[in-house]
Amino acid sequence: MRRVTKRKKLKDIGGILYRDNLVKIVIDAADDEANREWMREYKLRWKEKLEQLDLWLVSYTIDVD
Repeated sequence: MRRVTKRKKLKDIGGILYRDNLVKIVIDAADDEANREWMREYKLRWKEKLEQLDLWLVSYTIDVD
């Protein structure tokens, strides 16, 4: 499952004003090495495509009782 959230932000880094169009993508997947490798490749692909200095990846484990 994938969900997308968007918002805009301005920030000043070392006297350079950056305008960010922030996008949060949530991907629900099993916590295994194959999915983690896919996410690393996904990050590199989008970092290049979007010409970004960096992209954040965050992983959460969800326990269901």
